[in-house]
Amino acid sequence: MTKIDQIKQHLISNKPLTSWECIHKYNHTRLASVIHYLRTEEEWNIHTEREVTDDGDSYAVYTLVSQ
Repeated sequence: MTKIDQIKQHLISNKPLTSWECIHKYNHTRLASVIHYLRTEEEWNIHTEREVTDDGDSYAVYTLVSQ
């Protein structure tokens, strides 16, 4: 199974995914590029929510809306 397939399976299982989780679980550092590919080429409806840390940094949390 490819890294992209692993990410797809993760999203299909209705679990949110962050870049940090993607690095640790799937050893893949370019989650945003996979999300872009899934949205544009495979027409997946993926929601992006911005989370803000206590020190003011932010990160994206991706969830699959519908398939």
